[in-house]
Amino acid sequence: NVHTKEEIVEAIFQTLAANGMRDGAHMRLTLTRGEKTTSSMNPKFNVYGTTLIILAEWKPVNGGATTYDNTNGISLISSSQRRNAPTCIDSKIHHNNMITNILP
Repeated sequence: NVHTKEEIVEAIFQTLAANGMRDGAHMRLTLTRGEKTTSSMNPKFNVYGTTLIILAEWKPVNGGATTYDNTNGISLISSSQRRNAPTCIDSKIHHNNMITNILP
């Protein structure tokens, strides 16, 4: 059961209202595979549906607090170094386990 666009928009506005936020807020949305019978990432252990997590934090766009300039855009570079070895967790899969990116 994937959430509809309308359900996601409603959940975002509910989160903003519950936290007294209007302007200067940053939203991070995470959609998980839902409830599981174990902590394994294997989809066979999914019990039901998906879980939408909305994390709201204050991130004003004025006063130099942003990580990029909204008027001039951003510069992008690509590294030639592979982050994880091919035998590890595939870097192309977006998941919540970022331990391989933290440890040296």
